[in-house]
Amino acid sequence: MVFLATIVGALSALFGGVFGLAEKLPVGLNGTGARRLAAFALACIVALIIGILMRTHQVLSPSTERLRAQLADIGIENTVEQNRMLLFLRFGLLPPGVQAVGKDGEATARIILSNQSFLYAKGADFCASLRTMIRNGAGQEDLLSHLSTGSSSIQKTVLAIKALPVVEQASALQAAPLYLCAP
Repeated sequence: MVFLATIVGALSALFGGVFGLAEKLPVGLNGTGARRLAAFALACIVALIIGILMRTHQVLSPSTERLRAQLADIGIENTVEQNRMLLFLRFGLLPPGVQAVGKDGEATARIILSNQSFLYAKGADFCASLRTMIRNGAGQEDLLSHLSTGSSSIQKTVLAIKALPVVEQASALQAAPLYLCAP
């Protein structure tokens, strides 16, 4: 909201100066300039009120019927489930019996305490050695062996890579640092 107020204030000051100042006078307003400035200020006020009303009453949001149709399209046919999902989508209310985990929940604490990268499954040493191996032209078996020492999610990725044809394995191994490690 502060960002919006800053933009509206800056634009009002800019356009107020452009519309309000007389072309031939170095300083001050003449009658035409004052009318232009007043009209611009009134237009800003009306536009701001209309924008707030549109946002408050969700004029640009899809209707509940349209959201129900979209939920049905993705396979949520049960009316009770649709109602729960709509409560969450429209009002942010969680269904009964569901708890939201805060941004500093247990998973975050486990990652931080294990000295792993916050976003990725392994620490910086693992990723640095993986990049070095690729840069030095290590073979596919060496790269797969190194990746196998990673976390369980990386080990699942190794199994998926091994299931690929040999040509695609090489491409997947070259792209591995991009997906598994911070850039």
